[in-house]
Amino acid sequence: MNEISRRNVLTAVAGTGIAATGIATVERTSAQSVDDNRTLWEYETDGLIGSSPTVIDGTVYAGSGDYSVYAIDAETGDRRWKFDTNDIVLSSPAVTQGVVFVTEEWFPGRVFALDAEAGDELWQYEPEGIVHSSPTVYDGTVFVGSDGLYAIDATRGERKWRFRPDGFDWEEPGTGSFRCSPVVVDGTVFVGNDGNNVFAVDADSGEKEWRFDIQSDVAESDREIISSPTVVDGTVFVGSMDGTLYALNAETGKKQWEFGTGDGIWSSPTVFEDAVFFGSQDAHVYALDTVTGDEHWQFETGGEVWSSPTVVNGTVFVGSGDQHLYALDRDSGDQRWRYDAGVKVNTGPTVVDGTAFVGTQTGGLFEEGPGGKIIAIETDEEGSSGGSRVRQGALGHHHTWAGSVESFPAPGEQAKQTDQNRMDDLLLPGAVAGAAGLGGIGYALKRRFSGEDERK
Repeated sequence: MNEISRRNVLTAVAGTGIAATGIATVERTSAQSVDDNRTLWEYETDGLIGSSPTVIDGTVYAGSGDYSVYAIDAETGDRRWKFDTNDIVLSSPAVTQGVVFVTEEWFPGRVFALDAEAGDELWQYEPEGIVHSSPTVYDGTVFVGSDGLYAIDATRGERKWRFRPDGFDWEEPGTGSFRCSPVVVDGTVFVGNDGNNVFAVDADSGEKEWRFDIQSDVAESDREIISSPTVVDGTVFVGSMDGTLYALNAETGKKQWEFGTGDGIWSSPTVFEDAVFFGSQDAHVYALDTVTGDEHWQFETGGEVWSSPTVVNGTVFVGSGDQHLYALDRDSGDQRWRYDAGVKVNTGPTVVDGTAFVGTQTGGLFEEGPGGKIIAIETDEEGSSGGSRVRQGALGHHHTWAGSVESFPAPGEQAKQTDQNRMDDLLLPGAVAGAAGLGGIGYALKRRFSGEDERK
């Protein structure tokens, strides 16, 4: 294995944190017993599940460390198809208009477009570096992080542009490769990198709009941005491996506030109403005021929280390295129940009409073990995942994602291959989709399993 490539993953796990700051509050815990009688089904793979499942039209899509992408029946847990890649798949698939977009990790690192119904390959594209990022799809373009931020035509699989920061050298750790998954809002791509920067980039041209530099007392190698941003009401929320959640002005990149935790932040934030929710490797889940950054509550789990929370009605769902999925009261942070998965729950859960879908792993990224599982869990909720990530169609999406969506450009006259013609048929007007990588790891859903009319 390439040593630099291996380090790119391991440094994120070993990130050094800083002491917690912000308004002091009492940690919320609960003596409630573990609730293990919620399992609806499990599907095992031969590799870890490093990404949140994507759920569309009754099918669960997920990548695995066994070099495969899976499509699983959401009702029964039976496999519909399996697509073999050449390397591990730790990204969350983005599924839109009958096409699955997904990435594989190591050299050469590739982006795939697959037929969502059959699992057939439509096209593939090879960036010049490792691909840690999950894809985000916006206005006919697939955005993905690698040795730079790439914009790829969703219909043809051809590169539109690549953005690299000044002084970039992907062979030097900490100089700027893009591991977090981008989010696109109002024609601007927001993304962080290993060079300790957050960027706003024009989605059409690839030109930089602004850059924010992480400044803290920890070593530069421990300030990477692995957490994927979310953008709400003109504010960009993003976590850093220096242990800090930053709130930035989306127009200017100026810092509005920051909140420190006790260790690195891999978890990607989500905003629901007036609170931003995220996890930290200090084993805590946090809820902060979106305007002031004041702490509403914090909840302590028994392990690192790489998982990105999702919110359904009044409940926050989040996984932990202590092998549990937690259901927390959105307002107080009190535990409602927890589910013992028996293995680490490092991915963000996806909730579809009361069923939570989670991916799990046994051991570490490079440890031998039986692999991972996709688990369907009853939550007692009647709703589906909400929050800013869903509304923006990044780090997960469903039928309520926000805003008017631009149509895909009409296919050009140069399209001549069979796969190209299939793409022309599949990619109908209107598409935004996305997912996060190994810590953010996303979710996508429509009307529950049957494909009936969308819930209002």
